[in-house]
Amino acid sequence: MVFVQGGGLAPWLDGAIATLAGGARVVALIDAPGTTRLPSRTEAVFGR
Repeated sequence: MVFVQGGGLAPWLDGAIATLAGGARVVALIDAPGTTRLPSRTEAVFGR
């Protein structure tokens, strides 16, 4: 079983996962129940 961010956040991993874990179940965490999507941040310091 492989857990990935999903949603196109790390597209360079797609080939690696297919090669290293071809028969594994891949779970995209972005699609997991309870996941909250936040807007993109542009500031260098968050929460100030």
